[in-house]
Amino acid sequence: MARKRGPLSEETKRKIAESLKGRTGHKHSEETKRLMAEKARERHIKNPEANLAKLKKANDARGPVTDETRKKLSEANHKRFQDPNERAKVTHEWTDEERAAASIERSKRWENPEYRERVIAAHVGKKRNIKTKAKIADKAKERWADPEFKKKMESINKAAAQKRDMSGANNGMYGRGHTYETKVKMAEALSKRLKDNQTPLELEISRILDSVGIQYEKQKVIGFYVVDFYIPGINLIIEADGGWHNEPERKESDKKRDIWLRSEGYNLVRITQDEIKRNVSESVMLALIATKQQ
Repeated sequence: MARKRGPLSEETKRKIAESLKGRTGHKHSEETKRLMAEKARERHIKNPEANLAKLKKANDARGPVTDETRKKLSEANHKRFQDPNERAKVTHEWTDEERAAASIERSKRWENPEYRERVIAAHVGKKRNIKTKAKIADKAKERWADPEFKKKMESINKAAAQKRDMSGANNGMYGRGHTYETKVKMAEALSKRLKDNQTPLELEISRILDSVGIQYEKQKVIGFYVVDFYIPGINLIIEADGGWHNEPERKESDKKRDIWLRSEGYNLVRITQDEIKRNVSESVMLALIATKQQ
């Protein structure tokens, strides 16, 4: 039977300290690091739930990471990854089996409400900057330009689609449409995006309306539609139609939209791109005068 060990004596502590003197600043070899990383990956893929529980326990014992520590870690990682050699050390080309296992693992984690809430909370209000988005886009284009990568991804996507067949009655939305409330929320989100990305055509109309002192609202949500300009003083909607509005499907969509808006009592004028090119100022003013005379 093993004897219960008591506290370390001062002599033992001294011996341990002396044995560690030579290891100050010691670093694992690249081969050891590689083996440790492989073992950790194997453990995680084999039993992700147990591994996550272990990590959670370690994190709880350590306590929350301060914002200052997060900043330091981010700066250190950024500096480290500027070096191509350092970046190559942690780069790993995943096999198809590893990708499939990782996808299943992510799906399992996402089913956990606690994990889902934690991820959502961590990303609320955070956006990638333009530089990062550009890098991601360039990298994606580079990868998809490779025929072998494209063929491989198409094969993986096809296999995944077969596993999660969402066609017909298997789809939870089968036979259902968005509710009115959902459509309104979608319209509000679209309005916000459009306000930040106005077309040259819309910018020119805004300039003219501003110059004549007319009060208006840009990308106004009416029902579950978003209109380019709304002038509340005369209940007028002005739509700036680019070339894409000449497409058959878009024409049909615009027609239904116009019927609904007019049925709700709104006056509506569409100004085409050609009209604006000829004389945007005259087009806008004619639209306003015509509406006032109605």
